[in-house]
Amino acid sequence: ALKGLAQAAPKGDRRLLEAFGLRLEDPDEGVRLAAVEAILLVAEPCDEFAVEQIVARLGHLDRGVRRIASEALPRLVTTGDGCSIRKVRAILELHPDDQVRNLALQVISKLVVEADTRAVDAAGVLVA
Repeated sequence: ALKGLAQAAPKGDRRLLEAFGLRLEDPDEGVRLAAVEAILLVAEPCDEFAVEQIVARLGHLDRGVRRIASEALPRLVTTGDGCSIRKVRAILELHPDDQVRNLALQVISKLVVEADTRAVDAAGVLVA
C-alpha cells in the first residue's frame, strides 16, 4: 500500500514524507522497510526534509528503528552530502546513548568521500 501511494505521489510531497517517516517507527519490520522504499520514491534529490525524517530515527529507542534508519540514509543521499553529515554529526555530539553515537559514526563512514575533513571532524567528537 505504501509503495502504491508513493508511486502516485508528486516528488517532494512533505505530508507523505512525514507520514512515511512515522511508519519507520512501526513495530512491524515489513512496514518499516516499505516506509523506507516509499521515502526513496517520493524524496527529491538532496531532499533535506526526507533526510530529517530518517536522521530523526537514528536516536529512536527501538533498535530495529535505528537499524532501518542507518541503512536507509546512505541510500537517500549522495556520498559527501554535507547536509546529511552535519545532521548526523549533531547526533554524535548531542545524543546521550553510546550505541546511538556509534551507529551515527557508522552512518557517517558510509557518507564520506576520501579525505573528507568533515567526517574526520565528526569522528573526533567521539574521541574528544
